[in-house]
Amino acid sequence: MYKEFVEQSSNPILITEADLSKGAKMVYANKAFLDMSGYEISELIGQTPKMFQGKDSNKSIGKTIKDDLILGKSVSFETVNYKKDSTKYHVKVNIFPIKDEKGIINYYGAVQEDISSKIESIDYLQRFIDHQDNIIVLTDGKKLNYANKRLYEFLGYFDLEEFNSHHRCICEKFIEDDRFFSLAKVPKDKNWIDIVKELPHSERIVTMLRYDFNIHAFSVTVNSFDENIYIITLTNISQTVLKQINLHKKTIHDKLTGAFNREYFEQNYSSLIEEYLSKEMYFALAIFDIDHFKSVNDNFGHDVGDSVLIEMVEVVNRYSRDNDYFIRWGGEEFIMALGVKTSRSLDSVLNHIRTSIEKFDFKSVGKITCSIGATLYKDEEDIENTIKRADDALYYSKRTGRNKVTVN
Repeated sequence: MYKEFVEQSSNPILITEADLSKGAKMVYANKAFLDMSGYEISELIGQTPKMFQGKDSNKSIGKTIKDDLILGKSVSFETVNYKKDSTKYHVKVNIFPIKDEKGIINYYGAVQEDISSKIESIDYLQRFIDHQDNIIVLTDGKKLNYANKRLYEFLGYFDLEEFNSHHRCICEKFIEDDRFFSLAKVPKDKNWIDIVKELPHSERIVTMLRYDFNIHAFSVTVNSFDENIYIITLTNISQTVLKQINLHKKTIHDKLTGAFNREYFEQNYSSLIEEYLSKEMYFALAIFDIDHFKSVNDNFGHDVGDSVLIEMVEVVNRYSRDNDYFIRWGGEEFIMALGVKTSRSLDSVLNHIRTSIEKFDFKSVGKITCSIGATLYKDEEDIENTIKRADDALYYSKRTGRNKVTVN
């Protein structure tokens, strides 16, 4: 009965036994399947198709699909088959139970569709998109469904899965800046894409931090792809707005020492926390205070005091790591934002910097030392609490002899 049904179909179909525990051996295949696979019917009868093989098979249908088949449900999936001449081809498989008059499953039918050309087209399209200089993503405005490799290269992620494990939406990466678009300009009940589409093209500009914390600017293009899915193209226009970005950099650096200023920290500590945590590191804060700095100003004058501050920043920048951020907090006090794996590594990094300061010969005053207090950020806490713990640790360093690191 099933042979007549199968041969009437122009789709490649094979029929197997119903006993999945024994591999559901093949009992029949129609001409369309034989033509597609290159096998003779005699070479297939009694064999177990790869899709029905057990868990040790390279292409197993899996326990969930087997359970559905046993319950009499139809299933669909994509897999890879090989023709008799070992040519690989991609197929979409639809497996359905064939029941007798009493509703007992006697056989399974598997309709196969050769989708190799479709897969090749998708692979070609993927390669084409990945070679674009622009960042291209597919999203509903809430979750990222697809992105080309430019996004992962920019943000420092391996793939979509890693990105989605840390973020819900690419819009979370837009820096809050009055001059450019960000989530701060989106009402709570609105989708950011709908807001962007209403903006003139000259205002569709966002800024994002690259994995190395350098700011880049992008123009945003929105095109509909499917129902509620959009193609977002981010074109890097950093060169175009370079003057604006450089102006911004000037406003976030301390004029005297060149270290980042307090405003920079207040604007960016949330992004720094997010970036360190996304790399499975702790966000840490350390407060530096030059020991007996008042006596430097009193004995040598404020000009020498200024030169000491400048030289100290140069020393710290020279002996700190690329992703450590040194910020002038006020007077002779500085804050460092850094990412570490453990409190022990935090202590080690800071002591390396402390001893570098201690060994340095300052032009006008010779040797100076620095006391440091540090702490690890606790999830979701107010940043003021983090600063308070670091400040308490600094006080302990100064109270117990100075020129030391205390990790609270």
